[in-house]
Amino acid sequence: MKKRAISLFLLLAWLTVYMSDAGLAVLAYSKDYPNTHLNTGDQAEDLIAVALTQAGYTADSTGTKYGAWYGAGMTNVSWCAMFVSWCAHQAEVPTSVLPKHATCDVGMNWFKKNGLWHNGAYYGGSYLPQRGDIVYYSKQHSLTHATHVGIVTGTSGKYLQVVEGNTTSDLKTYKVIHRTKSNNRLLADWYIIGYGSPPYETAESPEPPKPPAKVTSSKTSYNSDQQVTVSWSRVEDADSYWAYLYRNGKEIWYDDAGSDTSLTFKPLSAGEYRLLVRSVNIYGFSDAAECRFTVTAPAVLTIVSQPVDAAARLGGTASFRVKATGDGLHYQWQLSNDAGKNWRNSSVKTADYAVTLSEAHNGRMVRCVVTDRYGNSVTSQTACMKVVGPIITEQPVNATVLSGSTASFRVKAVGVGLTYQWQLSDDTGKSWRNSKATGAYYAAAVYDANNGRYVRCVVTDQNGIALKSNAAIMKLATLKITEQPASAVVNKGEMASFRVKATGSGLTYQWQLSDDAGKNWRNSKATGAYYAAAVTDATNNRCVRCVVTDKFGNTVKSDAAVMKMR
Repeated sequence: MKKRAISLFLLLAWLTVYMSDAGLAVLAYSKDYPNTHLNTGDQAEDLIAVALTQAGYTADSTGTKYGAWYGAGMTNVSWCAMFVSWCAHQAEVPTSVLPKHATCDVGMNWFKKNGLWHNGAYYGGSYLPQRGDIVYYSKQHSLTHATHVGIVTGTSGKYLQVVEGNTTSDLKTYKVIHRTKSNNRLLADWYIIGYGSPPYETAESPEPPKPPAKVTSSKTSYNSDQQVTVSWSRVEDADSYWAYLYRNGKEIWYDDAGSDTSLTFKPLSAGEYRLLVRSVNIYGFSDAAECRFTVTAPAVLTIVSQPVDAAARLGGTASFRVKATGDGLHYQWQLSNDAGKNWRNSSVKTADYAVTLSEAHNGRMVRCVVTDRYGNSVTSQTACMKVVGPIITEQPVNATVLSGSTASFRVKAVGVGLTYQWQLSDDTGKSWRNSKATGAYYAAAVYDANNGRYVRCVVTDQNGIALKSNAAIMKLATLKITEQPASAVVNKGEMASFRVKATGSGLTYQWQLSDDAGKNWRNSKATGAYYAAAVTDATNNRCVRCVVTDKFGNTVKSDAAVMKMR
């Protein structure tokens, strides 16, 4: 308190000594940064405009022009309050609205005395400073002692925008600085003790902009690997927009979006989100408009229901299903015919797989590979498809034989306690009757009477499950020799020729030779319908014949013919 009293005494002494015009005339100070603003009559805006013309002005060794203007002896002392007073004088703001003062406490106490004072946020105040307000600071963080002062130009989110004289950004030079977002003053800082609100004479008070009419996110729900885009409607009288992001009710981010009307966030962690957007102009902030969205963590890829073995009768359907949790799931069913040693992809790419069972499917294994949108994959357990009841592994086949020859049929099956019942049909399978054959084989001689008869076998297991084989047909072969080879007598060394003609399907020929009057035969190299050979002493009296075979394996031998030498 003693030092403060001495300082005040010295200040008053200086004012007394140097207030003469002669004293002012000898002062030397910078003439830079002239006030170029033309007053409009809007006192608050004129004050700010004048102050901004001085941004950058730096004190030198002779003092400041603000101190020279204020009075003799004031050029080389603390000059923040004199800068404010000088600006008010230039803006034609009367001292009844903003007192001329050289010390901060004088100005602060004037506002308090006239009921124009608002405590700062740190000291319990809820006042949002307006353009043209005078802000007071205290290094001692004392509501009764101000050490610095400036002119409020607005607010930017949580920051104060202000023009100050006798301030520094590098702790070396003291100048006039317009503090904006880039060199900020936090509204809630304990350095700010309060604001004086001059009763400016103005026709109407400027208004902050309206809030955006609508704020929307591109989706209402995102995965935590997705970017989030939020946009809002443009406000005509806004200079910029501030955005505030909350997760689960707690603010996690805020920033000035400039003049943009959209924001894109990198993938966010899971939670409930709320984005507030406020329009901003030089007169302040609008109310907030908002949107809400949810971010969900990716579901863990997990198979929750495995495929199980499926059994059905031959011709029935075996069905398999897999259930999984995850994002963007894809399915690929795989098959194995060697008990899981090797797998191949099927054409089925859904959560369900179904197949109509045949003998080939019995014992086949299936599994499903499930892949999520991130490329993760998991393979299900294996399941087996089984045919219930007997399985026919070899079907009876058609038999075409010569008249009176035996047509034989066979069926092979697997199962437990199998029995067999052969059935016959003479109306191409329309109606069937049981035969006496009850084994795995059936045989019958074929004549005109049963030519074209159908046969099949009903195989039954110990549980009474019956399975019918395919139908096979017994047929008479059309194989027949219609022209026999004739004996040939030629001169020694001449060729003896023989020919056979036959009817039937898919005929082949094999000529045979005998040198013992037909007791023993051997194959020749001739395999066509003709045979020819030179007659010599060695081949004289040789017998020849042809064995004709059809595609069913039936054979017929021609008569023997003899080659003779004259």
